[in-house]
Amino acid sequence: MKSAHLLAAFVALLLVTDQLALGRLKKTAEPRPRTRVYTQIMAGLWLATAWAAGIMGPRALCRVSLTSGVAKMLPPSPILAIFVLISVCAMALPALLVRIPARPQGIAQALGKLSYLLPQNQRERLWWVMLSLTAGICEECIFRSFLFWYLQGAPWRFGIATAIGVACAVFALGHLYQGSLPALGTGVLAVLFFLFFLATGNLLLPIAIHALTDMRVLLLIPRSAHPEFPEA
Repeated sequence: MKSAHLLAAFVALLLVTDQLALGRLKKTAEPRPRTRVYTQIMAGLWLATAWAAGIMGPRALCRVSLTSGVAKMLPPSPILAIFVLISVCAMALPALLVRIPARPQGIAQALGKLSYLLPQNQRERLWWVMLSLTAGICEECIFRSFLFWYLQGAPWRFGIATAIGVACAVFALGHLYQGSLPALGTGVLAVLFFLFFLATGNLLLPIAIHALTDMRVLLLIPRSAHPEFPEA
């Protein structure tokens, strides 16, 4: 269990170092520092994921076994399918709205606040795809599987609901660079990912939706209307 404690501490350290790197990125005047930050984030996530796989085993990391009592509390397949459909529509709607002439200005304003982080040329867009895939795979393994398992063990011994709540709160804290309200929304999204994880028994669905959620930014960036997002 010592290795699990060390990994939990390493994950906490990652959250801090990533926040600091993003803070420096926001203030820097360098022409292309984003890819270095992308690389730092991806390296830390893959290292933590490999570490978690070494502790739990790859199969256990990607799957979850619930007691029959807990399983009965989860929604049946038709309800789960509705949740998935709603999630896909919620992802697609902003990408569609931003393409119409009378698009909501709130989308552009929200993206403008993160322009320092978002890709601004073709090379950075390719890096963003890799970053999105990394976040989808690694963050689900770390925050949905490992932390869920870790928080239920000694010395915490949290119940399932408490472990989910703490893991979602930690995940939201890792996204404070977006602002307090978007980070809160990320925490709510994490609850939905947990629902998919527990209901399906594996990480495939939350990984796919997580990666697509991050990747849709490439469709949302209003490059023609906003000079901070120039064409490659």
